[in-house]
Parts: sequence; structure tokens; C-alpha cells
Amino acid sequence: MKKNLFTLLAIITCFVQAHAAYHLTNGPQMPWESPVLNLGSNIFELTASDEYWITDDDGDGWGGFGSSLSLPIEKKEGTLGVGGLYIEVTDPGFYEIILEAPESKTLIVSMHRVYKVDKIDCLGNVVESIYSLTDDDDILLGHSWSEYVSDGDATCTVDGHKTAHCTVEGCDATDQVTDQGSALGHSWGEYILDGDQTCTEDGHKTASCTREGCAATNQIVAEGAALGHAFTNYIYNNDATKLADGTETAECDHGCGTTDTRTAVGTMLPGTVTAVNGVDAKKQHAKKYIENGMLIIEVNGVKYDVTGRVVK
Repeated sequence: MKKNLFTLLAIITCFVQAHAAYHLTNGPQMPWESPVLNLGSNIFELTASDEYWITDDDGDGWGGFGSSLSLPIEKKEGTLGVGGLYIEVTDPGFYEIILEAPESKTLIVSMHRVYKVDKIDCLGNVVESIYSLTDDDDILLGHSWSEYVSDGDATCTVDGHKTAHCTVEGCDATDQVTDQGSALGHSWGEYILDGDQTCTEDGHKTASCTREGCAATNQIVAEGAALGHAFTNYIYNNDATKLADGTETAECDHGCGTTDTRTAVGTMLPGTVTAVNGVDAKKQHAKKYIENGMLIIEVNGVKYDVTGRVVK
């Protein structure tokens, strides 16, 4: 529980030696046997059962004090043969006593209640004590973690972990957290054709991740892998005449259904054409040539196909 705060500022005009030492005296000991009060801040734990005196080295009380001072500090002469500032503690605990001597003949004494706050490590040890004007709870420092080191458990798609160890001597605690952004990503091996290319379409190729334990694959378009048509097995169409070679046709070797027809060279039927559409061949002076992919027989300026029909 928080306790009431006692504060007193006493400005005492007296003869202060330039190098005087001050003491906090209780009991029968002489001043020089008591804890030293330095100029500035001094913190002591005071109990309600004790009477305390602030004296100089000689314990002479310096002389020239005012007639009275308010509690918890008062001037009291003669007790235990010691003069000076008398402190009667009504609220036991820690007090900060501040001594200031801004001028050679002035001593300023102030005193107020403070509260000890311990800093406690993860093993329950007090590593430092501080003093506060308020009755705060002790500060639990907890673990002191070292640098986090990767556990090496990241996968291609999932972040791994990293672990730190407590640096407090005697503590073997560890702390494991996710190592954000540590996922490895896939490492693709050689891409191999899937065999799905056609005569006119490129198809695909696939690679597998090379990292141990990962079965992921990656499929992409196999640019430039289209097969193109292939014609090798031509079959004669049995359409030759005495005027022209016949033709032969093949289907694409890749099974796409596309066909290719070409002239079956050397298949013209033997014999002599004596007439075309009833006209004496001797009078025809026929000419043969290809026009628009068709064999044309021209007789006396008239164009015929191989069947003898007139071509417009």
C-alpha cells in the first residue's frame, strides 16, 4: 500500500565549515562512527523505533539554529550529548535526505519519504534497486533474449522459425518465433516437354522443384515447340489420263487429319489423244500447262481440264 509522503525543507543559517562532514547518528555512537551524509542526495532506511540526528564531525549542532522545526525533523539539544537536527520517524521506510550548502554559512536540509523499487530478473534475483516518490510495484525484468538465430526449418512456401536464448546466467529458457519472410521459394529444375504440342500449337513443358521434400511443379508454354505438319505416306488417287499425270494424297503423320495432295509424276496413261470434244487431235495442236493449281489443256485457244470440260 502507498504511504503518506513526508516532506520538509529546513533552511538553517549557521556556521558551516568549508570541508565539514555530516553524519546521520542514532544510538550512543559518536558522529564520526555514523554513516556519512554527503552534500546532495542521501538515501537511508529509517525505523520508527530509532531517533536520528544530523550532526557535523564534532557533533556540536553548529549553533544558531532556529527555536523549532516541524516534524518529522526538529531541533533538539542535549540528548545523548549530541546537538543538531533531530529526526523522529513516525513512518518507517526509506527517506531521501538532501544537503545543500550554496553559501558558506547556510546549510539547507530537505527530507522526504521515498519507496524502494526492485528490478527483478527471470530467476527472481534483484539486479538493481531504484527509489521513487510513489509506492510502485517491483519491476519484473523477465528474460533477456539473445539475438534470434534461424532454426533452418523454412520451406519453399512457409516461413520457418528463429530461436533466442536467455542471457541471464543460470537460465536455460529459450524463445521461438516465426522468422518472417524466411520462406525459401521454389527452385525449379530443368523444364521437360509434356508432349502435348500439336502441328499448330506449341504445347507445354514442366519443371519440378529441386528442394528436398518439395513435390511442387511448374508448367509453362513451350515456345516454338509446335510440330508442324508431316506428310510421308502418299496414296495414288488413280486419276491419271492420257493427257496428264494423276494425283496422290497423304494424311498428316501426326494424326491431325490434315491432308496434302500432289501430282503423281509419271502416271499419265499411255496412248495418243485423237480428239478432244470431237475435234481431230491432229488439228488441235494442244498445249498443256498448270493454271491456278489445275492442269489445263488448251486446244485452238479453248481451255479444257483433264476430263475434257471447258474451263472458263
